[in-house]
Amino acid sequence: MLRIVQLVLAGVFGVVCAALVALCIRSHFWADVVFWPNPVASAQIVSMEGRIKIVQLDPSLHGNTPTGVQSYDAKSHDAATIFETLRRRSNRHGFGILWTYPAVVCCPHWFPILTTGALAAVLGIKRMRRFSLRFMLFLTAMVAILLAIIVRP
Repeated sequence: MLRIVQLVLAGVFGVVCAALVALCIRSHFWADVVFWPNPVASAQIVSMEGRIKIVQLDPSLHGNTPTGVQSYDAKSHDAATIFETLRRRSNRHGFGILWTYPAVVCCPHWFPILTTGALAAVLGIKRMRRFSLRFMLFLTAMVAILLAIIVRP
């Protein structure tokens, strides 16, 4: 039973990792802003230029904030304004936390991708003493693909 739960969690983390890779690629062409209205704690999630920003919004402005997803072309003036505020909240590596109200958390896309990918790998690999040749070839191919993605401009 525990093995089934591990495999299901590995699959979920694998799908989340793949979705984050797609979002990372999309973020270089589009600026996506998701507004999540909630009477207790509203949030805004911004994905642009390889970075993610999560902002806690004031719940008293619940009626004034837009809802849903808005996408902007990366070359538009609105996207430039969004990116400027995103860049000001984070350091040169893309990380940033601002604890004053509204609370802001920024991180580059590679951080959640690496985290979910590592969790999927750790949960998916069965504890074994020896690796098969098929597994080693698969692992070598995945490392080669990952390095090709990183190195390619």
